[in-house]
Amino acid sequence: MAAGAWAGGTTQIVDAKIAEVTERGFVLQVGTDSISVEDSGSTKFWKGKAAVKRGAFAVSDLVTARIKTSTDTPELREIADRESWKWLDNVRKQPVVGTIEKVDPKYLTLKLEDGTSFSYRATEKSKVEMKGRPDMKLTDLEVGQKVYAKGRTLATLDTWLALITDTPLAPKAVKGKSSGGKRGSKAKVLPAHGSIDGLVLGHTAQFHMFDIAHDAATLHITYTSTTKFILDGIAVKAVAIQPNQKTIVFYSRDKFGRIVASRVELSTR
Repeated sequence: MAAGAWAGGTTQIVDAKIAEVTERGFVLQVGTDSISVEDSGSTKFWKGKAAVKRGAFAVSDLVTARIKTSTDTPELREIADRESWKWLDNVRKQPVVGTIEKVDPKYLTLKLEDGTSFSYRATEKSKVEMKGRPDMKLTDLEVGQKVYAKGRTLATLDTWLALITDTPLAPKAVKGKSSGGKRGSKAKVLPAHGSIDGLVLGHTAQFHMFDIAHDAATLHITYTSTTKFILDGIAVKAVAIQPNQKTIVFYSRDKFGRIVASRVELSTR
């Protein structure tokens, strides 16, 4: 099943299997579809919870990939084995604790509690708070210091060092949970088959997939050559799917857990 969410309607995060390694990229098997993607000098590669070169990946590897879909040939922006992706997502979104391993003019590298290392993009705007002083600089830091760090993911997919301190940082609140000891509402679990209504958020024809907003959640809908599409009561093709259309999706889940549509009723009214 596809993971993650849209970024500006042009980037999709998918779980895949590498079907082929080419001179310019990879052929990824996403569910039952094969997608050719090209990497570039800016593509990020992660394996074993560390940054690696593209040669570290091979046919049959199970990966998660960030793909830019607005180009004629989908562009591979980032790829990682499944465990590395979970680790990376946590490091990028949550405060971490570790010891300073290296500091240079552009990057600060931490040895994290789990034994892995992670490099943050450091700039003069990175906030340094040590010993109660908010006016310290990166040059005041020393290798071996135990610190707490918080990052922010940049458009380049570098993780900018937003804050480094010697004071523990509270974890970022998880959506669906509330503070004050009260339980947040749980997301509803969809049954194996049925119908769901929502609003179309985006459509990626290359992947035979579109996203809808349903009960404050984003759902990824997969369609096939046998899926029927109806727009304002008239039979249409999948190309008719557009953002902001109201929809009712009749579906069943396949063995991969994907929501596969058998019929999609769209409305512009």
